[in-house]
Amino acid sequence: MAVAYTRIIFFFLCCLAVMEVNAQAVSGTVKDSAGNAIRSANILVKNQEDRIVLFRFSDAKGEFVLQIPDSLYNNGYIEVTASGYRQQKSRLEPGRQSYDFVLKVAYKELQEVTVELKQPIKVSGDTLSYDVESFAEDEDRSIGDVIKRLPGLTVGEDGTITFNGKRISNLLIHNDDLMAGSYGLAPKTISKEMIERVEVIKHHQPILALGDRVFSDDIVVNLTLKDANALKLSGRGRVGGGIPGLVNLATDLILLNQTYKGLNSIRYNNSGEDYRNDMKNLVTAGASPYPDELLSDGTIDNPGLPLKYINRNNTYSINTNNLYNAKDSLQFRSNIRFVKDRNRLDYRAYTESYLPGDTVVFDEMQSILRRPYEFDLGLTVTKNKRSYYITNGLQVNLKGYTNDSRMSFNGEDFPQRISMKQTKIANNFNWVPDFGQRDVLFFNWKAGYYNAPQSLDIGSGIDSVLLNNNVSYRSVQQQAEIPTWISQAVFNYNINNGKLLQQSYQVGAENKWQYLNSSLDLWQHDGMVTRPNDGENDVSWRRDDYFLKANYSLRKSRLLFSLSVPLTLQRISFDQQREDNTQKTRFVVQPELRSIFYFKGLKHLAFNYSRHNSLGEIGDVYRGLILKNFRLITANEAFVREQRSDDLGISFNVERAVSMLFFGTGLQYRNTAFNAIPTIEYRDNIQRTVLTPLHNRQTDLTGTADISKYIFSLRTKAGLGIVVNRQHTQQFINNNLLPFQALYGNLRLSLNSKITDFLSLNYEASAGRFSSRQQKVPDNTPAIHNRVSIHSQQMELVITPSIPLYITFRGAYQLNKTTGSHNDYFFIDGNIRYRAKKLRTDLEFDIDNLLNVRSYNILSTTTNLLNESVYRLRGRMFLLKATFNF
Repeated sequence: MAVAYTRIIFFFLCCLAVMEVNAQAVSGTVKDSAGNAIRSANILVKNQEDRIVLFRFSDAKGEFVLQIPDSLYNNGYIEVTASGYRQQKSRLEPGRQSYDFVLKVAYKELQEVTVELKQPIKVSGDTLSYDVESFAEDEDRSIGDVIKRLPGLTVGEDGTITFNGKRISNLLIHNDDLMAGSYGLAPKTISKEMIERVEVIKHHQPILALGDRVFSDDIVVNLTLKDANALKLSGRGRVGGGIPGLVNLATDLILLNQTYKGLNSIRYNNSGEDYRNDMKNLVTAGASPYPDELLSDGTIDNPGLPLKYINRNNTYSINTNNLYNAKDSLQFRSNIRFVKDRNRLDYRAYTESYLPGDTVVFDEMQSILRRPYEFDLGLTVTKNKRSYYITNGLQVNLKGYTNDSRMSFNGEDFPQRISMKQTKIANNFNWVPDFGQRDVLFFNWKAGYYNAPQSLDIGSGIDSVLLNNNVSYRSVQQQAEIPTWISQAVFNYNINNGKLLQQSYQVGAENKWQYLNSSLDLWQHDGMVTRPNDGENDVSWRRDDYFLKANYSLRKSRLLFSLSVPLTLQRISFDQQREDNTQKTRFVVQPELRSIFYFKGLKHLAFNYSRHNSLGEIGDVYRGLILKNFRLITANEAFVREQRSDDLGISFNVERAVSMLFFGTGLQYRNTAFNAIPTIEYRDNIQRTVLTPLHNRQTDLTGTADISKYIFSLRTKAGLGIVVNRQHTQQFINNNLLPFQALYGNLRLSLNSKITDFLSLNYEASAGRFSSRQQKVPDNTPAIHNRVSIHSQQMELVITPSIPLYITFRGAYQLNKTTGSHNDYFFIDGNIRYRAKKLRTDLEFDIDNLLNVRSYNILSTTTNLLNESVYRLRGRMFLLKATFNF
């Protein structure tokens, strides 16, 4: 414990080092020779390298106030300029608090002279523009490093970008969607030298024919090229090797201009680097229309550590993205991506399931060899003109895996294999015809096919009482698939009559056809193959939604009010084993209400309400047993699951671009009613779940607050985030209906600072706590109560003794604790990089897991479960890399 507290104090002191830069307030006036105040004069504070470190404008009285860091005294000065007047300077002097300037009129006329003040942030309408050079540092490798430093923007672990707490709708490169939503690779590979500005565009409408006719609430980030007319080749090739037996190879080729954009990458490594996020669609949000996989290997594989510590991998990746803008607004785009991996994971999990008066324990060990692959092909043709718009996108996705593992589960040893092969083909067609008037017709048709057959083979160890009449058997095989066909067609008509009240009407249909086929077979000791009476499923399912949606919006200078009233006819029919047919039809109204009030100074208050009604899916109605993994068997009663939710929210946002302050806070409440509940039955070695009809309710209240501030004089971005969530839910466990209350809270702090010209510091800290408590406890029965706390700190120091040499130290500390358990870990990584400018080559030496931590424990909890997982780590790694930039 003493060592742990020493580490915490060390991190805290390093964090305080950033804040120990003192500043002194000074004021002054700017007037002309006649004593008249000069308004909007440029007040610039510069250092001895003549670099702007602070700027202000004089007010209507010609006055200004500055916070001058102590480091600028004796080697910095104030420079004042104004149109039509001569420039004037004044040296900064310690102890002096007043600086008054009298500017003389510049009588000499200068011909064809442009005076431009480069501002770090500019606001123009709905566009917020960041000047890259104002925020970039020498040690930055790509534009992604600069984006992390921009106030108001944050980048998640998977590459997802958010602005002032809201997830962006897309990342564009000079107004083009090159990456088709999977933009994670672009910020990591595009050089900062190629980008002039990073723009945040609010209310972005990419379809020119819709323009100002159809309101959009989307936010995009646009990377503006320095010279969009010149075709510039940029890229890098990397060769790396190290111990134990490490290889890291990569080549990235980038060509970007107004007409052609290409980003192509080939990579291989066995050093723990994960390429899956490079293929992940970071734009698509919400539930997928396709079914989830029915089977799994039951592995707990998200410990919250960087995967380089865990992955013992061999990963190949090809990622090609090419876009061509032809004449007459015609655009072609192709996205072809492939990743293949061979990865091993070793872990042990200890799970306690708490019941009224009892505890069920699952103790398991797995050594897993995984062989996943994924191929994704996207082809898109678009014609985007002011008069009309048409586009068609075809996507083909093929992926799968074969995982083999050796298991030890509650004292039973057995092998396990699971395989899956997924095929997904989807087409998306959009058309906005030319009506020759302000009214707009929009047509969209989506069609798709999906199937992912799975096979799960498990040796002995699964409950023989439930599956084989209490007779032991040799092994079990579960097979399952849900082939799916989907079609959705929508017509949307917008009436643009020039009045304050705008109207649009939408009519459409969504049709889904599915078939669930599964079989559960037992291999007996005598070689016979048997199937339990309830060991198969043959379910046919069809769902049709026909809807009419009316949208009304009122837009004034400071007020936006919108009301949407969808009227939907929902119809479901299904049958089991071709015997009985069940149909359900209902008519629902799902209103959505939203209002935004805009204050002066880029502040707005938003309110929203919505009601959603949904019916279940094919995965809720099958009767036969499905062995989902070695510890879980499921079945259901044949009825349609229904749920209705009411969402109510309020939020307040502030965007002060000039002072580089961004703040957002919100409160969201959801009340959901269900007509079904999972009935959970625990045995010694298995959990059985059946979806049964029982009305129950769940409430969810979430509060958030985020603040981001860039302190220009300190060259520091500071961020603070808070999330608090309270949830009331019910669980039906071993014939007991148990109400639970869950509380979650998380506090995050981040600092990104350039302390001196040779020292940078990045610091992140978070403290999270989750607790779940059973309510309405019967007399003489102990309440189920779980608590888990996770505290983490990460610090990165970048030392630049000379411009070509960069030394980076990264430290990470994590503390996981619950009642009776306490685990803390400390990781240190190092990187030394030398930039040989003449050779255009970076030479690097990486040290990962310097302290050679070989195992890692993580705690997690849900309503009645407490899980502790122990992972085997790779240990210390050394890697030498050479990266040639061209």
